[in-house]
Amino acid sequence: MTHPVRVPWGEVCGRDALSAYVMELVAHTWDLSEGLGRPIALDAEPAEYSLASALTGLPDGPHEGRPFDPALPAPAGADAYGRPAAWLGRRPIAPTGPSGPTGPVSPTA
Repeated sequence: MTHPVRVPWGEVCGRDALSAYVMELVAHTWDLSEGLGRPIALDAEPAEYSLASALTGLPDGPHEGRPFDPALPAPAGADAYGRPAAWLGRRPIAPTGPSGPTGPVSPTA
């Protein structure tokens, strides 16, 4: 995990590349769930890991040269995926919370 690896944004150690890819998956999972208006029940652990990585790798303030808007405060009731989404500058379309606009949807729905 300490060896350098080539990623689209440069060369980083394997640990940082893995963290970035987990953050990508978490962010885009939130994007899809939010965009479809269908909040789904997801494992919180990847999102919590992603938020910890984002807090370390993307300090508060402008994210110059990065594909993220400045961090926003997480809305009241934001779930484990909504918190890193806010840190990455994403704004929810609908009110957030455990039920969202239509209630939670199982992953098989």
